[in-house]
Amino acid sequence: MYTKIFSSLLILLFTFNCNAFSQSPYADGRVNVKIVNNTPCLYIDRSELIGAYFINISNISQGDTRNSHSIFYKTTFEENYPNKEKCIMLDSSNFPGIKLEDKQIYAIDLHPDPNKNEQLRIEPNFTGFGDTICLKKDQNGHFRVQDYIRGECVDRVPNQSEQKSLKENKGSWFDRFIEWLKSLLS
Repeated sequence: MYTKIFSSLLILLFTFNCNAFSQSPYADGRVNVKIVNNTPCLYIDRSELIGAYFINISNISQGDTRNSHSIFYKTTFEENYPNKEKCIMLDSSNFPGIKLEDKQIYAIDLHPDPNKNEQLRIEPNFTGFGDTICLKKDQNGHFRVQDYIRGECVDRVPNQSEQKSLKENKGSWFDRFIEWLKSLLS
């Protein structure tokens, strides 16, 4: 009897889809942001998505989520697929009325557009992407993207390839001298 109960519980546990241990609170991952010509540009890393989607940008006042202003962008993946090479600029041409400000928090969500998908008779193959970022201007007046973590804006940690190039460039003069000697001898 116990083996039947145990087997039933195991089957029941493995039939549920649980995202409790995922790295991102968004089911499909993060909306990535890069800076192009001093303007944030949005993209996602997943490919082969279908359906209509909307992007919601909310400007959240520091510490007050009730006082937010949302702006929408609607399209389909067939018309505009937001990948790294063809990202969606976070400017007034795509988001009418948006005004990016220094030291502001922005919540970014990309979700299926249920009305448009119903009209197109398409079943989207995603549930949603998102991220919360801060924009900060440096000394030259250029925007930098920061992560919003536990109520604070923190500088982003460079990814692995950026870290390797930084380490290569930051070697001591003695290390560079040894490398130069090795290159002469080989």
